[in-house]
Formats: sequence, C-alpha cells, structure tokens
Amino acid sequence: MTASSLKAKSRQNAIIVNGTVIAAEVIEREWRLIKEQLKEQLKKNARLADGEVITNDATAYLAKETLAKTLTYAKDNVIARCLLEWEANRVMGEIPYEEIEAYYKKMEAHFGGAAAFSAKVADLTSNPSIPVIDETKVQNFSTSPADRPLTSIQAGANLAKRANSLPGGKEINLVGTDVNSQPAGTDAFTIKCNIEKSLKIDRLITMWERELPELTKTDFKAYYDKNQNQYLAKERVLVTVIETHPRILAQLAEVNINKQNLNLELENDDMLGLAQLQQLQRLYEESCDKTMAARDIIEKLIAAAKQMSDLQVRDRIYFERGILESQVEAYLFSLNDNQLSGLVRAGMTIHLFWKWSTSAAGPWAFSYVYDRIKRDALTMRRNTLVRNKLALLRKAALIEDQFLPQ
Repeated sequence: MTASSLKAKSRQNAIIVNGTVIAAEVIEREWRLIKEQLKEQLKKNARLADGEVITNDATAYLAKETLAKTLTYAKDNVIARCLLEWEANRVMGEIPYEEIEAYYKKMEAHFGGAAAFSAKVADLTSNPSIPVIDETKVQNFSTSPADRPLTSIQAGANLAKRANSLPGGKEINLVGTDVNSQPAGTDAFTIKCNIEKSLKIDRLITMWERELPELTKTDFKAYYDKNQNQYLAKERVLVTVIETHPRILAQLAEVNINKQNLNLELENDDMLGLAQLQQLQRLYEESCDKTMAARDIIEKLIAAAKQMSDLQVRDRIYFERGILESQVEAYLFSLNDNQLSGLVRAGMTIHLFWKWSTSAAGPWAFSYVYDRIKRDALTMRRNTLVRNKLALLRKAALIEDQFLPQ
C-alpha cells in the first residue's frame, strides 16, 4: 500500500466508538504528528560513522516500512482517548466550574497574562498542545479544531449551564446537535471544556492507581536492577568547585580589562573573588607543610569559602566526560584523587577544583539517581495500568469504521 493510498484511506474513514463519531480529520492529524515524531527519531538513529545524519535514508525507511503501522497507532491513540473520556464521564462527578476557572487563570499566568495566552490560543494550528499547570498529573490537552469532535456537546452544555448559574455569569450559548459540532462561544470556553475533560481523565487514572499497593524502596531497587542501561554514566569525577562570583562579568566590564589577556598570576582587586581564591590556595599550600591531612585541610577551606561573599561553592558534584569545555575537562580528569587544582579559567569564571575520586564508566549508584528511578518506575506503572484498563474498555466497546461518501 502506497503512502498516497494510505492517506486517501485515512481521509475516507471516521471511527465510531460507542456511538461517538471520531472524525477522519482527528485521525489524520494524529497520524501526521506520529509520522513527524518518528521521522525525527529516525534522523537521530540513522547516522554514518562520522556522525552525519542520513536524512534521505530516514525518509525512505519511513515511507516504505512504517506508514501502515503509524496509521494503526494513530487510530489506537484516538480510540484510547475517546474511551478514557467516555469512562471518565461515566464514573467521575462534575468538576465545579470555579475550579475549572481557577485552572484557566493559572494557564493565563503561565503564558504571561491574558493577552499572551490569547495569542497562544490563536496559534493552535501550528502548536495545538497547551499544558495544564497545576498540582495534578495532567500532562496536556488539545484545543485544536481537529480534536474538538472528541469534546462531547452534552459535556459542553453542562459546563455552560454551571457557568451561567454563577452570580454574574455571562450567558453562553451552544449550537449544534451532533458530537462533531464544536462548542460555540469563545476560545476560552472551548479550552475550559478541555480542562474539565483532562482533569476528569486524570482523576479517573488516579482512582485506578489507588487500587494498587504502594511501591517501596525495594520495588524501586528492583526496577533499577532491571533497567540499569537507562542509568549509565561515562567516566566521571566527584569534585568540589570553588569559583568566583558571577558578578565578575559586570565588574570586568566596568574596569575595561582585556578579557582575552587576563593574567591570573597577577592579583587584581577589581576582580571579584580572585584574591580570595588565591588566598585559599596559599593557605592550602602552607597547611600541607603541617601534619593535618589534605582532606581535612580542604574541608576547612570549603567552610571558609562558603563565608566569602565573592565566592560560591558547589560541593561534591559529579562531572562526566563530554560536558565541560575541553581544556577544563582535560585538566580536571588529569588531577589525582584528593588533589587541589591550580586556578582554572573557564570563560570569565575562575575555578579552584578539589578532586575527591574518579569513577569508571558504568551505572550510576542507586542512591544518586533514586529520585529519577522513583519517577520512572511510577510513570511506567501508571502507563501499564492505563494500557491494561484500556484493553478491558476496548474489549467491551462497540468500535466500527464509518465509510464516508467520496
């Protein structure tokens, strides 16, 4: 089947789910988004030895091997959203209009006010997804015209009724009698319909999650052991960094110092933090002549640096290979463990590094990535739960293609 025939077929077919018609335009839009995402992924994966992206090969592979699959994925996605909306409307109660209005105000604030938010809404054709900014796990909803058929006209009517019943509520009229009619009125009202839909679905999933036992640290450790390839690190060093304050940039501009020919051998009182760094370095060298262990000396210097207003301290952080300027990285990885560096310049910031240890490439320690593991494990369980619930809903649903006239 060619790309053109698949495209034509998708435009001829709508889907009916439990009596709700999902317009062909919805499937077409979902299919287009999936194809674009897959194309970008293929561009990243299809590379020559020198790293050049094989754009033509990626496009050809997409055209020849994956079009039929992506169309299936698109249909599955829109059916899943319809079933979730259907079940949420069946199980969950109405959300107070005041709460929906509060979430809408949060979204306005997130986008910089009502005017900026209105401009964003006007640009939905090219960027249809708008995040819901709140405490819940709602990820996004769409206000694009293609997705409006999934917003039940009855749900819109109920929301309008609640809005109109509020003191000072503005009259909202809806037109249309079938599910492919979009709610009339303002764009803001359409968005509020989608906010209610998203919140209902999220609360439905949260209710499902309460049926499951709470995950423990043992469960997260098991997830980590099974998925260590997701938490791999390159060779890395554990360091403490004492560095000059960022205000150094403004100060340098004021005194008109040639930034390219900055001589670190010379103390310059106009450079914030440089004198303090040099003082710490001298104190360390003098202390090493005594009996105090080097690690104890550096602990005292770190404490002293934290009290100096023109310095900032980043204590015991990891640096991986490939994330620093090459010159600084080569210097840092060449240090011995438990060694203090000289003054190191990176851009216009001057650093003093203390290297605690070196770790070979391999998985990050469980404790170091615990928060990430916990988030990933909970997300995977939530996704698995939704897939299983959707399988049951789909098994009980009446789903059929609707062949429209040519």
